Amino acid sequence: IISVCASHTDRLKSILGTTQIMGRGQAVRQRFLVPSFAGSNPAAPAKELMSKRSSVELLFCYTKPMDINPLNSLKSRWPDDQSIFSSTLGRLRSVAENLRINEEDSRAIAHFAELNNFTYSQRPLDPPIGTKDYAPAWLRIPTLLNEPAFIHEIKGRINSYPVTICMEYVPASTGQPESMIQNLAKRSIIRIQLPKIFPQIVLDSNKNDQGPTSSIPNSIKHEQTVKLEGDFAAYFDLFVPVGLQLDALTVLAPNFMELLKGSSAHFDVEFYGSEVTFITRESIYSPEIMEQALQILHAELGYLTHLLLSWNYQPVRLPFDTLTYTTWNGEVVKLGRLRLRPGAFLVLILIGFVVFGIMIALLNKSAH
Repeated sequence: IISVCASHTDRLKSILGTTQIMGRGQAVRQRFLVPSFAGSNPAAPAKELMSKRSSVELLFCYTKPMDINPLNSLKSRWPDDQSIFSSTLGRLRSVAENLRINEEDSRAIAHFAELNNFTYSQRPLDPPIGTKDYAPAWLRIPTLLNEPAFIHEIKGRINSYPVTICMEYVPASTGQPESMIQNLAKRSIIRIQLPKIFPQIVLDSNKNDQGPTSSIPNSIKHEQTVKLEGDFAAYFDLFVPVGLQLDALTVLAPNFMELLKGSSAHFDVEFYGSEVTFITRESIYSPEIMEQALQILHAELGYLTHLLLSWNYQPVRLPFDTLTYTTWNGEVVKLGRLRLRPGAFLVLILIGFVVFGIMIALLNKSAH
């Protein structure tokens, strides 16, 4: 199976002989005379490489680069969508109900989707919803004042895998009351469907948090933390269900770990059943981030395609093994190597108040 970028098409044609090139991701099965590359210089002329041939059947998959030009109007910014209250009571409504989508930016994303054989939905009909049976760590648990809205969804295929890309908006604060504009915290989500199931494995990047709190909204119990050799812990906090470390190490082969480290400045990664998700706090529809994301996805999906050939995970708990979250759930606070989960953070705050109260009492006593 050969997957080749458009820039190498002419060279491949000169080696294999003339063949029909179809659309991006489509395949042509054909028998070719293929040169033996053993001992050959990869940069040698096609004539030299044709000196040794063997007849094999190839599945030739032409991977055309995506056209990201329609996204140039967004530059390095998020879509100019705003959550605006119609009244003071409107604060109690969800972000999705208060959201006013910028139509110009929406058209740019829709045009990008159309050019690249994706479908576009300004407001997805089936947004991901956390339930007992679907509770990945990346998915925020909705509350009365903190219900996420999923916006600007595109669906298609990358490297033959079904892919869904969207943006998540959640309230960050109420903003200025007189303006009736609500500040939003934003993330980009890339969900990829896999043909086999995996245990839940979370790689929480230490390079993309943009502050002291983790970009993963659920805190995972400490005993499921796995420390790997080398400098991997500087890039990711790794969480694996207890007893499944060997399965995780099968996934995280050294070459895959290097790919992940290269993407850590942007993405958290989570395996969850038949899905792998990439999460970033940057706007996926800015041209630079989209281009980087596509490069990362092509490389990492290429690795997963190879892994899936021999992947034979047997769940301990059906349908697949999952992580357990802390009772007091929420974002983890990261202070260097220290990780403060919500419960511990609350205890620390209470201790601080007690110490402060004791100091005030002592100062008052000494003053008298």
